[in-house]
Amino acid sequence: MFNINSGKEIWPYLGQALRAAQAHQGSFLLSPPSPASFDFLNVNMAVECADRVYPTSRLLLGTLVSAHVTAAPLLGPPIGLGPPTYDHNHAPTCAQWPAGRPSRYAGSYRAAGSAPILVLGTTGDPDTPYQDAVALAGTLDNGRLLTFAAEGNTAYNRSACVSALVTGYLATKALPARGTVCADETPPESLARRTTGIEVDETRDVIPVLR
Repeated sequence: MFNINSGKEIWPYLGQALRAAQAHQGSFLLSPPSPASFDFLNVNMAVECADRVYPTSRLLLGTLVSAHVTAAPLLGPPIGLGPPTYDHNHAPTCAQWPAGRPSRYAGSYRAAGSAPILVLGTTGDPDTPYQDAVALAGTLDNGRLLTFAAEGNTAYNRSACVSALVTGYLATKALPARGTVCADETPPESLARRTTGIEVDETRDVIPVLR
C-alpha cells in the first residue's frame, strides 16, 4: 500500500510490478518490509487504538468488516481480515484493545488563541484524505489550508512550491494567500530510466530508487 503514497513518479514502476505479479513473476513488491516499517507500524497501531473508539459488538464489527470486504473484493480480504498493519485494518485488534485510553482527546479542536496554523492537503492522497485537511483548516480558529494538487501522501519535500511556502511559514509565521494551490508534482517518467536499487522508508516501505 505504501508504494501508492509516492505519487505519479512511482506509477510506471508500480504498474510494471503489478503486471509482473499478474504473470506470477517477481518484483520489488515481494521485498520484505524493512525493520523501520515494523517500528512505525507497531507504534501506529498503539496510537490508533488509543485515539479512536471502535464498536464493542463483535457481531457489528464482523458485519462492517464483511461489508467492506464485499465492496472491495481485490484488496478487501487482506486488509479487512488480515493481521493489523496500518490504519485501514486496525478495527479487529482495537475493538479488543485491553489497555486504557487516558491520552484520548475529545476536543475542542479550534485551538482558540493560537498562532496561525498552516494545514497541508494533497488532493489525491490515498492515505490521509484531502477533505479531512479541508475540514481541519475550517475547524481551527486560525487555520489556513495550502493545497497540493497531486497524487500521493504528503506534500512537503514533494513540491518545491509547497516547501517554499511552508519554510516561509515556519520562519516568519507568514501564511500563503487563501486558496493557494501548488501543482508542481513530479510527472511519471519513462520506464526506460534505470532502476539501480531499492530505497527503504518507514512510510513507503520499498520503492525503486530512480537514477
